[in-house]
Amino acid sequence: MRLPNLFYIKIYLFISNICLSLSYTNKLKPTKMITHKLIPSFLPVFNGFYSTVFEPNEASEIEAPYTYDDYEFDYEGYHNEVSKNCVKVIADKLIEFGIKGISIKFELLSKPKEYNFANDSIWVKYRLTNEGLANVNKFLKNNKQAFADYIKQRYTSYDGFRSFWSNNSEVWFAEYLTNKKDLEHCFGAIMEFIFYVKEYGSFDLYEDVSNDYGIYLYATLKEGIANVDNDIQSYTEANYANKDSLTIACELNTIFENDGREFDWLTFDYIETRVNNYFNAIAKQTLNLFVK
Repeated sequence: MRLPNLFYIKIYLFISNICLSLSYTNKLKPTKMITHKLIPSFLPVFNGFYSTVFEPNEASEIEAPYTYDDYEFDYEGYHNEVSKNCVKVIADKLIEFGIKGISIKFELLSKPKEYNFANDSIWVKYRLTNEGLANVNKFLKNNKQAFADYIKQRYTSYDGFRSFWSNNSEVWFAEYLTNKKDLEHCFGAIMEFIFYVKEYGSFDLYEDVSNDYGIYLYATLKEGIANVDNDIQSYTEANYANKDSLTIACELNTIFENDGREFDWLTFDYIETRVNNYFNAIAKQTLNLFVK
């Protein structure tokens, strides 16, 4: 009995699908790994300055009787110094993890125009020796399933997020890791994966940078504030015994106006507050003398 043509068509389609699947699988087989030795990419673990543990702490730099508005903060210096020290710590941690043969050079700190959907990132240049290449490729091979799960989790699109990279790790092995341009993103992602496996996060990085190098936000009093305060202190101490604080404040206000010291921050309230602070300090010192 002759089989209907439909049966042969179904058999043909079934076999064709199997062949296509095998062909695609062979195409994606990771026969090649990373070969490039000089790779610009982003630094792992560091998650930016805005609303993170790395955000500068101005309050720790303010000394009484001054306020935030009295200071100029060196944010640029803070950002650059912390960024460079983060690079040093990450390089040391790679060695500690057994991923030797990789040097990292700081290139720049990239800041988004708006922080709605992105944060600051540190861009570096990775230089790999033959040992470094072997160690990274070995780590990927030894953690192939974990890497597949990681890529699936990080690069699957969802509402509010559109991924521009495949969430299939086989595509990474077959295409991205051998392409120099793709590595500008993907090598940083691999570094992120290594630290993810080692359970080393941004708080660990902050703690190591703080312990090894210190994290300082340099602050200086605004122009003229130091000189003005010295004058307020000297005048208050000279007239404390025979004038009240309000009188001294009024006289100082007149003196500063006549001297032409017309700073935006130099208001009568500012002068009066400083005079009262010095009054209280003198009173406390006098009380301590009697107590002793």
